[in-house]
Amino acid sequence: MRQETSASAYLEKNFGLHHPLLERIKSDLKQEGLDFMSVSSAEARLLQFFVKSFAVKSIVEIGSLYGYSALAMALALPPDGRIHCFEKDEQRAEKIDAVFKEAGLSCSAQVHAGDALSALKDIEKEAPFDLVFIDANKSAYMDYLDWAEKNTGPGALIIGDNTFLFGAVWGDSKNAHVGQKQIEIMTRFNHRLADQSVYDSILIPTPEGMTVGRKKERL
Repeated sequence: MRQETSASAYLEKNFGLHHPLLERIKSDLKQEGLDFMSVSSAEARLLQFFVKSFAVKSIVEIGSLYGYSALAMALALPPDGRIHCFEKDEQRAEKIDAVFKEAGLSCSAQVHAGDALSALKDIEKEAPFDLVFIDANKSAYMDYLDWAEKNTGPGALIIGDNTFLFGAVWGDSKNAHVGQKQIEIMTRFNHRLADQSVYDSILIPTPEGMTVGRKKERL
């Protein structure tokens, strides 16, 4: 769960995203008790920063919830950009699609409902992608990373959220929902992205951890 602190409140005030549709999504998530599952406003701005700084034109988001981070990134894309969002729950996927249409995005935005590992195959013909953002089932992070590595090229960004796994990766978690399998998978996920022979990478110490790897140019 994301904990509100004076530091996070300061970040939200000064470096958060203040967009009416994004704020409405946040309000909906809070009303339904799901806001702890979404990236914060400041983290969404960080994702926008990556999109703009690395001239990203194609994005794949795995795990979209209500579309908060997806919309934030889509708003940062150029008109010829495109984003594919994968959300397992069909009703949530419909909400995301409605939000995209309401936003009047200049870029292409497509929402896919159902199991991501199956649905991702449908877009492989569009690879390579510039950025893959992973924020879904923690037990499948290595499967998502395998897919991302195969479907991105040199210079692409692969980003994973919740990579501290609530403190479990260093053995300090009291979260009853974190099992040993998830701990092992997230540890492997971080170690692979930390491989300096393959990536320029960093684990950003956000409240729940965000691991960012940029694939190095082929030698």
